[in-house]
Amino acid sequence: MRSFFLLQIFSVSAILASPSNNDFALHLSQGDEYFRNFDNFSALELYQKAYDLAPHEFEALVRMARVHNDIGRSMLWRNDSAEVWYRRAVGFADILLEKYPEKAESQFWIAITRGSLVPFLSVREKLDVGKFVVEHARKAIEIDSTFVPAYVVLGILYREAAKLKWYERVIANVVLGGSLPGTIEDSEQVLKRALELNPRDIFAHFELGQTYNFLEEHERAADHFRTALSFIPTSQRERDQQGQIGRRLERMKNQGGG
Repeated sequence: MRSFFLLQIFSVSAILASPSNNDFALHLSQGDEYFRNFDNFSALELYQKAYDLAPHEFEALVRMARVHNDIGRSMLWRNDSAEVWYRRAVGFADILLEKYPEKAESQFWIAITRGSLVPFLSVREKLDVGKFVVEHARKAIEIDSTFVPAYVVLGILYREAAKLKWYERVIANVVLGGSLPGTIEDSEQVLKRALELNPRDIFAHFELGQTYNFLEEHERAADHFRTALSFIPTSQRERDQQGQIGRRLERMKNQGGG
């Protein structure tokens, strides 16, 4: 699997040969083409048309959750619309989970869309969401042990748990009655597992580099960052991550760590 931003190719032959179903497949195919060419808003227009034709179809729901989440991420720190896009993504992920709870993708998308809301939440809400994300990412892996994106999400959450300051841990444990599960070693382990399954996953290399930076293993971090830059991005999110990596490597070089 290339990455969680690349969906399986939609099988037109699996759709009944009616005009509306042919239109559904065409809208998805055209939307995917825009998505691969980093045009999320044009992709959304086509995905919306497919969704309008078949609002409970798995393929439409996955794409609607994905594209809304990706647009939200592209808006983060640029304007105040990121939260709106993220919450729309959660809405589609909720339906996806309700309709298709047995699929790893459903468990993953509810995890990542809810997790994307963390910057807008209170401390108590962040703790609850963190536990929720870990629970559903683990469920995705239980369903499909080769599902790379779920390992990456776990790696992020485990690292964030490890980054908590001592007083934040006290607040989480004493005041809020619990803490985020995971350690920095857990983060490294699951991200390495993701790359065992897919050595070309840009997202996994990016996040493992982040984990090594936290461990102050800067050369290992730089190795993964450079590897991530060597691959052709297949979505706007991956291209944005590569831009972030390039800036990070430049800072590391200036500081003598890359």
